[in-house]
Amino acid sequence: MATLDKIETAEHTIQAQSPGGKIIELLRTITQSYAFKVTLQGLLTAWAAITFTFFLIRLLPGNPVEVQIEEYLNRGYTMEQAQNLAAGLFNFDPDQSMTEQYINYMSDLVQGDLGQSITSAGTPVKDQILRFLPWTLVSLGSGLLISITVGTFMGTVIAYWRGSFLDNFVTTIASILSGGTDYIYALAIILIAGVQFQLFDVGEMRGGVDPAIEAGFNYGYLA
Repeated sequence: MATLDKIETAEHTIQAQSPGGKIIELLRTITQSYAFKVTLQGLLTAWAAITFTFFLIRLLPGNPVEVQIEEYLNRGYTMEQAQNLAAGLFNFDPDQSMTEQYINYMSDLVQGDLGQSITSAGTPVKDQILRFLPWTLVSLGSGLLISITVGTFMGTVIAYWRGSFLDNFVTTIASILSGGTDYIYALAIILIAGVQFQLFDVGEMRGGVDPAIEAGFNYGYLA
């Protein structure tokens, strides 16, 4: 029996050392890793959300296509012209079934084609995203940096005075605030601190800068 076990162990070792065995072992390691599981879960979640939104919008009354057709009709276009214009804008064939539209939509999405912008006719959605993405990343990055800095400092303070009044007070406030949404707090700060108590100029928060400064990622504008 021991001899058979040794033979099987030797066979497994030889298989593992072969090129095919190394590839299989590598694939097993990748599929069992935490990063792979998180990535797969994220992709499945994104696919489910996209699929749900695709069919929900088309099943609801007054979907964007019908709204756009109605707008074209109000401009004096015929029904056929309005349908053709809406089909070109939303990149779909009204004669196709919903399943065929979904397949075409997912195919375009995989290739990075997000269609045309509704608010800016003739402008690809991808270009709109790339235009505003840097500013979004700067805004989120700044907020994240501030939250990490303040959070780390407060965590250090309450850890040093653990069990004190400060610890209990800060922990209670943090627990209460964590149940809300950030944009509500932002509006509350603007209305209370800016409008009611006038601690800062609300008008400057609208992005007003010297007209001589060119808008963009340069020191003068960012400062």
